[in-house]
Amino acid sequence: MSAAILAGCASETSMTPQAAVSPPGWGQNVVAALAMLYPPAQTKLNVVKAPPGVSDLLRLVGYGVVEGKAAGNTPPDSLRLVVQTRDLGDGRVAVIAHVGRQTLSRAYQNGQAVSGWSFDLTGASESMKARVSLIQNPPRRVLLPPPPQSEVTQR
Repeated sequence: MSAAILAGCASETSMTPQAAVSPPGWGQNVVAALAMLYPPAQTKLNVVKAPPGVSDLLRLVGYGVVEGKAAGNTPPDSLRLVVQTRDLGDGRVAVIAHVGRQTLSRAYQNGQAVSGWSFDLTGASESMKARVSLIQNPPRRVLLPPPPQSEVTQR
């Protein structure tokens, strides 16, 4: 009996088993961008609206996720997340993720990114702006020359 009570406490979503839903082709890319901005193990997301499978991806990378009926009111310790898509024609889709007061968006075609990230950083902290700067301008790889080879003397 106590195991059933504990299991109920651990999950804030419906207890009804659901079939695994495959996320859209762009899902992993969006979740990876979110993970660069909001540390997964430290962030709880209140998923108000998202395509099927996105919440499962968020859980896989370590986010605490509240969804369904519990998502109506944003708990004070979580960020409200709404993921929307817009058909741009020619097989392209815009994906817009609203996280709290910030927004990130990107265009995709056949699941592949066809544009860079666009950010609205209204109310963002300086550390958030620095993380966004790293996404927009990743450090270039520095190739170091090979180490000098020691000369082997033969006698």
